[in-house]
Order: sequence, then structure tokens, then C-alpha cells
Amino acid sequence: MKYRLGLDVGTNSLGWAILKLDRQNNPVSIEKIGVRVFTDGRSNDGKTTLAAHRRQKRLERRMRQRFIRRKKTVLNQLVRMKLFPSTIQEQLALKNIDVLTLRSRAVEQPLSAFELGRVFYHLNMKRGFRSNRREKLDEDVKNKISERIESLRQQIDKENVRSVGQFLYRRYEQGLSTKSVIENNFHLSRELIESEFDAIVEFQKKNFSEISDADWLALRRRIFYQRPLKPIATGPCSLYGKDGKSFRAHKFYPSFEEFRFLVELYNLSYLDEQFQPVLLSSEQVIDVFKKFKYSTKVTFSQLKRHLNLGSVLFAYEKSASRKEIKVSSTNEHFYEILGDRWSNLSLQDRDLITGICFSEDAREIKSSKLKSLNKLELTEMELAEITDLERLPMPTEGACQYSLRALQDIVALTISEGLRPDSVIADLESNESLEQGLGNTLEYYGKVLSDSTQPVPEHVKVNGSNIDPMEREYGRLTNPTVHSAMNQIRHVVNELFSEYGKPYSIHIELARDLKRSKNERDLIIRKQRENQALNEKIRKFIQQKKAKPTAFNFERVKLWFELSIAGKKTCVYSGKNISASMVLSDQVEVDHILPFSKTLDDGLSNKVLVLASENRIKKNRTPYEAFHSDDEKWAQIQERVKFLPVSKQSRFAPDALRRFSEENAFLERHLNDTRYISKLARKYFESVLDGSKIVVSRGQITSLIRRKLGLSQFGSDADGVKDRDDHRHHAIDAIAVAIVSRSFLNEVAVLSSRGKGVNRIKAPTPWRSFIRDVRNSYNNLIVSRKLDHAKEGPLLEETAYGIRVDSRGKVQRVTSKRLLDDKTKNVRRKEIKNTSEPFEMVGSLESYMAKISHTSKDGRIHTKVYDKGEINHLAVWYLPRHITLNQDGNKSRSSDYLFVAVRNFDLNVRDHLDFRPHPAAKLVGRFYKGDTVILEHEKEKRLYVIKTIKSSLSNSVLQFLSVERARPSKTHKEFSSAFSKLIVYKFRKVHVSPAGKIYDPGPILK
Repeated sequence: MKYRLGLDVGTNSLGWAILKLDRQNNPVSIEKIGVRVFTDGRSNDGKTTLAAHRRQKRLERRMRQRFIRRKKTVLNQLVRMKLFPSTIQEQLALKNIDVLTLRSRAVEQPLSAFELGRVFYHLNMKRGFRSNRREKLDEDVKNKISERIESLRQQIDKENVRSVGQFLYRRYEQGLSTKSVIENNFHLSRELIESEFDAIVEFQKKNFSEISDADWLALRRRIFYQRPLKPIATGPCSLYGKDGKSFRAHKFYPSFEEFRFLVELYNLSYLDEQFQPVLLSSEQVIDVFKKFKYSTKVTFSQLKRHLNLGSVLFAYEKSASRKEIKVSSTNEHFYEILGDRWSNLSLQDRDLITGICFSEDAREIKSSKLKSLNKLELTEMELAEITDLERLPMPTEGACQYSLRALQDIVALTISEGLRPDSVIADLESNESLEQGLGNTLEYYGKVLSDSTQPVPEHVKVNGSNIDPMEREYGRLTNPTVHSAMNQIRHVVNELFSEYGKPYSIHIELARDLKRSKNERDLIIRKQRENQALNEKIRKFIQQKKAKPTAFNFERVKLWFELSIAGKKTCVYSGKNISASMVLSDQVEVDHILPFSKTLDDGLSNKVLVLASENRIKKNRTPYEAFHSDDEKWAQIQERVKFLPVSKQSRFAPDALRRFSEENAFLERHLNDTRYISKLARKYFESVLDGSKIVVSRGQITSLIRRKLGLSQFGSDADGVKDRDDHRHHAIDAIAVAIVSRSFLNEVAVLSSRGKGVNRIKAPTPWRSFIRDVRNSYNNLIVSRKLDHAKEGPLLEETAYGIRVDSRGKVQRVTSKRLLDDKTKNVRRKEIKNTSEPFEMVGSLESYMAKISHTSKDGRIHTKVYDKGEINHLAVWYLPRHITLNQDGNKSRSSDYLFVAVRNFDLNVRDHLDFRPHPAAKLVGRFYKGDTVILEHEKEKRLYVIKTIKSSLSNSVLQFLSVERARPSKTHKEFSSAFSKLIVYKFRKVHVSPAGKIYDPGPILK
């Protein structure tokens, strides 16, 4: 069968559609559609990975364990040096000594051995943490801390004290706080504590001649040693990675900084007097590059002055996020110290020296390596300056796409040949490419995109027994959301390939959030907050005009707010005022600046609110075509255009349509998304299909086509708003993605050129029964869900309850306090909330609570009781009714089935079979949240997904949700069933394949 496959890839969903094609490769019918739902690998806030919270808690535990070990190590060293008593009683006696007084005296008066040891033990507790400078602090936080550290140094110099300990003692004598807080305007640094240690040792060592220099050095190392960060392995180079020796370079190298600067300059454009975007020439780029490459940044004003561009406007200049171009931090740092000696070095030598200075080696090792190079003939002062950790610039986090060798080649060729970096990269890629045959199935993406993956760290390989073998061998993408999406694409597409064969073509659209970096997502969040305030303002305006807040009215008012020409709301074509009373009337219209029929651009950046009379004059033309014949009017329009957003100004240029008319570029603009993740998707599919038959489209055009084809009626609520909690809308999006092609967009352009009025944008019906076919496929769609049966998660709730212990040492009761009625609502557990008396920790209550004990140093046992965490699954056991259980006594059961809710806590401390209620019991099945099940009621089979498993003394139920729903709504309620009622509903779990095939084993509870 000849077909086209449409894929709509989201952050946690994959919609797909198969459209049959005729001989002319036009779609004629829908074969099948479907949706695959999966987790995106991130928490609900959409930012942090699911492992981030667990990793943070593990880090805190390790830090505390290391702190405790360091205290013991330092204490043992002090005992060996006879600076501390060996018995616990004598050590505890030193606890009450005024240590600030001892610290003040230690740098100028002799101390006894134990007093000196007490000072060193105190410094160990206050030594602080030295940043490894791998994390980039927020600028405001970093500046405040550095300012407070500098303020402390200035105060120490001003008061002429010999150590920070003396400074704190003087504050103590004056009754001032000695805490390092913002209010006191000082912050203790590790360097100041180290300086105090060295000053104390220098003064006191003459009184302790029996202690060797090696012992003093050992003590210093035990107090101040800090383990370096483990080096992060980088993936193979995108250009030269096939040799197995070229790996991606970190972004602090000069070669990357110069590469990034060149790319910025070649992509930089300004608007000329005709609002035409103009790129810098190669000569201008190289001139600017050589002038500013050792600077930290270059402003747009500096660029204009250097290039004599006058008062032109750079494309980014009005953007709040771009006021300058970042140039260098590493190059600037070394050039500031070494001057022309640094600039005279080759790029390879500069990268080599930078790598040494930013390494985790000790300062002495760095100095030794730099001396051995014999390239700079550095003085001792210069060596100290360029290896000073405090002076080194904060390195840019992460690695780039290319290796040092590739970056050096790209920069060299760009400068010497005067070519654009992307052209150089394309030439180098063509030289490196190898012809490979097309496969019949998609392989693990890491094997195909090996130059884009990150290798799994060795320590994770050793300790992580549950790592996927393919990930272990080929690595993975660092973005967990993209990683999940790529894996699900493989599972779904391979199943479709096995059933229908390979498609004629693949059309794919990627969700916007999937294509954005963290910084982009953070920026969008800020923009969304601003837009929410603007939308609220627009809504109030529409309500005041007693109109409906429709999308059409919203767009008009938003464009009206945007008009601020010379302080007035003015029509850009006529110069006449557009009053508030005219906004929602027929007197004004929304105009496509560049005709939609020639650009297919329906975005706000191509729209402006104008008088209807002027729009009728403009017709289906560009502003220049419509008004340039009247010199005076065109000159006035050009003046008014300067007040519009920059994105709109270029559309008033005389040849604004040129970039759309050349070789159908306006179609390529919509049919080829050039973002990084889109390139990855295209490259991935090129392993099974010819690249010319793969289209990675932009979301704007498919959204428009979906509306114009009437697809918005599917998966929408009663008000016509897209119901994003109904997963089936992803399949509708996939149909729109598959429909969009070059020929289809040409038809849209032709029809729209003939249209008039508000609904002038039109799209042809793909085939006669299109909507009916979509409705039938939509109603028969079965949502497939990725199973998640992991046992990770919180083992216990955070609240701890005290207990009473009887004379035999056994737990007898949970202790509760009598509570006033107005406070009982704050108690979390229902069993405690409903009673003011203690209750017994016996019987079935043990399945909800856990006892955790530890022994203190004095030998006492401390025990707390916690609520157990979430239920992991419901286990169903078959046991004939004639077999009695201990907890049943002589009572007969009403069913042969036993339902056991297994919690994460129990599952992590006991084996599966330990939950068997009786040696004769047989396991029927385990049911997890997210499993797809069938319930039969009212003589009808219905598909549900298990949403919640609840089990308590008073209430044990399963809550279900329709399989296509993400969450309940007013019209789609949850369905609940007690465990015992599952037999009546012939409850059973079914398997749904990635492509939506159901495997029903039939009723299991009879």
C-alpha cells in the first residue's frame, strides 16, 4: 500500500496518521490513526528531570556523611599530634571554651596544646565550601556574595587585625553579631579561613617543636581538602566523530568563542532606509572579528561606529533580550594579562593553554605544565595571575557540537576563505560523509545519531544494572524529554512498518517545547506572564464594549494596543486616528502586510490593524506595490512604520516578497523546520527513507490548516476550545501534518488570493468524504500508553509520629495529643484525626504504617512511626473460600479472590512472593496505575485506565478514567469500584501495542 505517514510529536505524546495515496501521491483516504502517550522524563513543573529531586537529596546525604568523616579524620589527626585529648569526656569538656577568644589570641599569643587543638577543630567546622566553578551562579547572587567578601576584606584591613578570627572577636566584644549574613554586610570565604590557619601555624609552631612540618601539612590537608568534580565525558564530534577520537569541546575554549562570534556576525542584519534587511559582508565581518575578538562584548552602537553605518537599526536592537553581542570571556582574560603575546599565539596553542588553566589540576601542576610549553616565557607573577582560580572567568557550562579540531578548522577556513561558517561546515560534512544503505526499521537513535549523544558515565555503567543495553553502548541525548520522544517514535514507527511496509513519505511536526532549550523555556515563561496581564487587559476592554471575547476580537484589540504611532493609535496607511469605539466595528480590518496568498503567513508579525477603506485600496498587494506611486503618501507611511515592531518593519520594504518568490522559498519556509531537534528527527528518519521524502514542518501552518479544514471540531469542548485533556487531539494534529504538502499549500495560496472579507483564507477539502472519514477514525481510535511499573518513588511520608513502648520493648501504641476541634483538620492521617486517644499499632494498621529505629551514641533506641508512601500496585490472588486465613479466624470469605495493595515501602524491603497471603494462593495478576483495563457493565465493554489505587481501613477502591483522557472534567467523570466489585465488572488488564492494537485475554475474575 502506498501511504504517507504523519507524525505529531509532543513532549509526552505521539499522534500518528496513515493516509492512502493515489498515483499522483495525493491523499485519498485515512487508513488508520492513533496516539501513544508516555512520560516526558521531567517533573510536573516541566523543568527538572524526575531524578533531580532524588539526586539532590542523595547529594545532601553524601555531604553530611563526608562532613562527619572529616570531623573524625581531623579529630584523630589532632589526637595523634597531642593537640586534643583522647577520651570522650575530656573532649566534651573542651566544648564550652570560648573559641572566639582563643582564635583572637592564637595569632599573637602562645596557647596550650588543647586550646590550639580546639581552635583547629573549630576552623574545620567553619571552613566553608570552595566552588569548583562549574556551576554558573545567578549574576545578582554572585555579585552580592563577592561584594560582601570584598567588604569583609576591607573591614579587616581598616581595623588592622591579623586574621578574620580577630575581626569576629572584636565584633563579639562590641556586642555585634558575628554571623555571616546580609545584614552584617560581610561573607566568610574559604581563603580567609585558610589564611587564618596559616597565620596560627606560623606563630604557634615554634612552641610545639615536637610536631613536624609533615604533621602540620597533613592537618591542613585534612581540614581543607575538597574532592574535585568528576570530569563530564562529552559525546563524539558532529563533524569528525566517526574516527572515535574526536569529542566535543567545552564552550570555554577560545576556538568556540571565536566560532560563536563569527556565526553571530554572519547572521547579524540591519534595516536600511527602505526597511530592507541587509547582512554584513564578509569583509565587514572579518574586520569586526579582528577588532573585537579579545573583548568581552560589543554593543550595537560600537558596531555602527566602527563600520560607519550611521543610524541604521540592527534587527536585534529593539529586543529586550539582545542589547549587545557576547564575544569572549576566556580570550579577554588572557589578553588582558599577556597582551600581544597571547594574540600572536596560534589558535591551537591558545586552546592548549586554556585547557590547562581550566583543568581540575592543582595550581602547582598547572604552573609546571605551562612552564614546560616554552611558548610564552611567563614570569612567576604572570603564572600566578592566569592560574588564579578567583581571576579565571566563570566558564560557560556545557560542550558544543564540535571538537577542538573541527572548531579550529572552521574558524581558519572562515577567515582565510571569507566563507560563511555554515558553508564551511557543509563542505567539511560532505568530505566526511559516507554512503550508507537504507534500513527497513528504525534502530536505536543513539546508533544513528552517535555524534549527538552523550556517553553514559563509567561509574553509572558499573552501578546501574537497569540501564538499557543500547544506551550503555551508544549513549543517549542529554535532554530527557527528547530521549523519551525518540524512543517512542521508534516503537510506533517500527510496528507500523511491519504491518504496512515503509511509507512513500513521512511528514513530522515537533512540539515547540520539545525544540526549546531551558533558557528558551525560561524566557517563554516570563513572556507568558506578560501576555497573561495583556490578555486580562484585552478581556476587560472587550467587556466594556459589551462584545464577546472571541479570538477574532482578541486579535483586533491586541493589534490596536500595538499601535502607538507618535503617541496615537493611528492607521499606518492613512495616518488617521483609530479610536477605541472603532476597534470592534466594521470601520477597521486586520490586514496581512504581505498577502497571505503569497506568503501563507498568518502570524501576528504579518498583521496590522488599518482602516477598512485603506485595506480595500491595498487589496492583495504589498504596501509598497499599493502606495509607492504616491511619493508623499509613501514617505508618510515610511515614517509611521518606524514606530511598529521591528519584525513588521522589514515587510514594508520594496522587495519584501523577494525571499518568498525565489524557488518557492515561501513553501520551504513552512515545510522545513531548521531547529536543532528538527534536524535530528530528519537525520533519524533518513536512515530508513530518502531525505527528499521527509518533511519536518513548522507548527504555525499546520495549526492554520487544521482550523480551515474543520478539524478543530474534533477534540474540542462545547465552546469550541481545544480539549487538551483528550489525548485523541494529537491524532487530529497528525492528520493535519500529513495533509500539508507542497501541492496542498499551492492550492491554499490560489484559493486565498480569490477570497474576500474575514474568511478570505481558504483551504481545499482533501477529498469528498474527508470529514466523515476523520470522524469514523476518531471514534474508533484507541490510545496506547507506555507502561510504567517501576518501584521507585517516596517510600514514606515526611511526617513522623512518636510511639509508646511497653516493658518488653515492643511497639504498643502511637502517641497522639488531644487536639482542639479547630485544629483537627491539620492532622494528616484519618485514623488520628478522628480520635483524640492513642490507637494500637496492631493488625491491618501495620500495612499503612512503618516503624523506623536507630540507636544513638549513648545506646538508646529511638523509634518513629511513618505513614507508608504510595501504593505501587494491586495484587490479586486466587484462594478457594474453604481455606481460611489467620486474620480471618473462622469467618468465611464471600469470594475466592484476595486483593492486596502493595506499597513502595514494602516492595523495596520484601520480595514479591512475600506478599502471598497463603501458601496455596495463586497470583492472578498485578495492576498498576496507568494500566489499560476492560470493565464490562450495562452489557458493554469499555476501556479504562487505572488512575488511582486507594486502600485504607474504611475505603479500598480503584478509580478509573476513560483511556483517552488525561484527567477528569465536568463531562468526563472518574469511575470508581470497590475491590470486591471488580468481579462483577469482569475486570481484566489488556495489552495495547504502541500502534494501538488490543490484546484481550478475556475475563480473569470469574
